[in-house]
Amino acid sequence: MLKPDAPDSVLRIGCRADGDTWRYVRSHLRGLLDELQIYDEALKAEDIRFLFEHPGSTTKHRGSVTFAPRFQFDPGQPWRPPFGVERVGLTPVIVQFDGGTFPRKEQWLAAYRDGSEVDRRTLDVSGNPPFTARVTFATSPAPEELVLLAKDKDGKTVERARWKVERAALEADAEAAADPVMNPVDQGAVLPPADWLVLGLEQKARVTVAAFSAKETILGIASLNLTEHVPYMAQHHSQTLPEPTVEAPALDRGLAVLEALDAQPAGMTLTEISTVIGGPKNSTSRLIQTLIAREYVVREDATMRFRLTGKLLRLGQPRVADASLVECSLDSMRTLRDAVGETVQVGIPIGDEGVIIEKIESTQAVRIGVNIGLRFPLHNNAPGKVLLAFRHPKERERTINRIKLTRCTARTITDKATLRAECERVTKQGYATDWGEADEGIHCVAAPIRDRLNVLVATLWVSGIAGRMPKSMFASVAGEVMKAADEIERRLRA
Repeated sequence: MLKPDAPDSVLRIGCRADGDTWRYVRSHLRGLLDELQIYDEALKAEDIRFLFEHPGSTTKHRGSVTFAPRFQFDPGQPWRPPFGVERVGLTPVIVQFDGGTFPRKEQWLAAYRDGSEVDRRTLDVSGNPPFTARVTFATSPAPEELVLLAKDKDGKTVERARWKVERAALEADAEAAADPVMNPVDQGAVLPPADWLVLGLEQKARVTVAAFSAKETILGIASLNLTEHVPYMAQHHSQTLPEPTVEAPALDRGLAVLEALDAQPAGMTLTEISTVIGGPKNSTSRLIQTLIAREYVVREDATMRFRLTGKLLRLGQPRVADASLVECSLDSMRTLRDAVGETVQVGIPIGDEGVIIEKIESTQAVRIGVNIGLRFPLHNNAPGKVLLAFRHPKERERTINRIKLTRCTARTITDKATLRAECERVTKQGYATDWGEADEGIHCVAAPIRDRLNVLVATLWVSGIAGRMPKSMFASVAGEVMKAADEIERRLRA
């Protein structure tokens, strides 16, 4: 209970309820707090103490200090409807009456714009003082003035007060919902942030945007969408974003060294590296020594040239719990190598290329030998076709339009329409093949490796000499490759 001699009393209310109930309760509590504020102001003016000291006396107490009805633009609260986008552009106001004044029952609030009335709402002033009424106008354009109207003792409608509406120059809000609605945890999300919308492969997002300007006409809304896919990050935006600035120059130069060495697999000298990155030799030497100490770079004593090691490849591997893709693949790769007798490799996508991250070489005297870290295109070999074909259809089409179809042999696909048809064939049969399309005399058969969300993360393939693995064996080899890929997927999903 709030006593009249304790204006600083604290009102404590506890509530345990679901979201909707809590919003309802808080909306009523907010109205109560508004009324308590009026009581407190009246108490300071010694207007309400007499009512507490003389219960039931409302008209014959000594003269009170009264004030005219007051208007307040209601900025809204998260617990008071309307919420979010539904509130943008509305004109919600609060009308407060003196705690010791009983207003007439017939009260209206009229909205005016350009000197003309555009809307009128009845005020609910029933109950006991103090009186607080809320009214929301939805007129467009928004009203410029609000006028309180009431009937006098002769029954005539008279103006009691007038208020000029002042609001923010711009109001905007947005909300997004998944269609159909699913539990984000079922889509692989672990405690997603409250302001994130997690979508599955077959889900769509419905985004509602509302904006209101009190000063100018809004012709359109530009939205920025950041969407994260596995294993890629794609950014789609409707306006040009500012270029990021370099905040760590030393790190920037170190990454420049790595990129320069990546472009020269045969290695580079210190002079060549410093020339490419545009830095002095002494600082470039310190960067290289640090990379050598961290085992990202090695120096060949015979040529004094620096080149990359395979350590960077381990950083980008898909992982599940504490197991990496390579750890989940090695046993199945060895079994596959023993079954077909040829070299087995695993690769992952990096942009518009693939890169080999592990290999198990054939035991044959003459065999295919490759280096871990070797990059390969997506159009002229079996693993590249898998990495291209099993992408999301829209991303696959963008990639096809972006990459160059360089001819390597007479059988290389160099036509985009043919490549699209080949991708459809690959996804339909579940594996890809190439018979000397990248290198004469070398045949490959590849299958996809997908994670628990059925998203492509890697490809597994067999490379063999054409004489030992002719086209007539592709179907039987593909069965072994897909079997091994399925085993790797089970380990990744365990």
